Amino acid sequence: MIRIAIISDGHYGGQWEDPDRWSSEGDETPCDTRYEMLVNWVNDEILYNGLDFVVVNGDNWHDEPNNTIPSGYPGAGTSYRGRVKYWLDQINCPYYVTHGNHDRDSFSAFNSHFGHPVNHHFEYGGYGFILANTGSENGADEGWGTGYLLPDAQFIQDTSASYIDNEKPVIIFSHVDWTSTRYNGGGLYSGDFGDNAGLHNYVRSNPHILSVHWGHRHAHTVALDYGGQNYLMTGHFSHRTDGQDSYGYRIIELTDRSE
Repeated sequence: MIRIAIISDGHYGGQWEDPDRWSSEGDETPCDTRYEMLVNWVNDEILYNGLDFVVVNGDNWHDEPNNTIPSGYPGAGTSYRGRVKYWLDQINCPYYVTHGNHDRDSFSAFNSHFGHPVNHHFEYGGYGFILANTGSENGADEGWGTGYLLPDAQFIQDTSASYIDNEKPVIIFSHVDWTSTRYNGGGLYSGDFGDNAGLHNYVRSNPHILSVHWGHRHAHTVALDYGGQNYLMTGHFSHRTDGQDSYGYRIIELTDRSE
C-alpha cells in the first residue's frame, strides 16, 4: 500500500503582509503555530499509519518569499521561504512542493530551494506523479491577474503520455483549480474550465489519469466529478475558513504496482 498526504495553503507571512485579511477571514493564529501544527499532524500520520511522501500543494508563503520575519517572533530575520523549509524539513518522510499564485518566487529560486522545478514529475510505486505550476514567475501578471499562470497543458499531456505508454497510471497536483474565473472558467462548481478546457478534455478522456488535486480554495475539501474525471480539493492549514472548518489534509491510498 502506498500512502500519500496532501496539504496546502500555509501562507507563511500572511499575518504580517495582510494582517486585516488574516484576522477577518478566519483567526489570528500565528504562522509558526500553523506550520508546527501541520508538521505534528503529518509526523503522527507517519508514526501511526505510515506515509511514503507528502505533497505540499502551493501557496507555501504569502506573496513575499524574501521578506523576513520581524523581531520578537520565532525565526526573526529568516526569510518566509527559509522558514517554510525549516518547518517542512521536520516532516519525517520525503516531500514535494507545488508553486502557487501566492508563492511569487523566481522559478530558479524555487528550484534551488526545494530541489525540483516548478513543473516536475517522478515515478513511485508504478505510478507517475505530476506537479504542475499555476504561479507566475515573481508574481508577474501574465494576463490572468497578479501571481496566476495557466498550467502548462503541453507539459502535463506529454508527461502523462510517457507514463501511460509504460503502463503507469498518473496523478496530478496543481495549486489553482482549473475552473478558476482567473482562467476564464466559471468557478469551482460550474464545470466550465475556460482557458483550461483543452486540458480538462485531455485528462477526462484518459482513464489512466486517476485524479487531479487542487488547493487554493481554503474552505473546500470536496471531491468533484467533471466528465468522469476526479478533481479533489485539499482544504488548508492556514487562515481564511469562510466560516467552515476546513483545516486538515487529504490522504491518498494506492495499491503498490511495483510489487
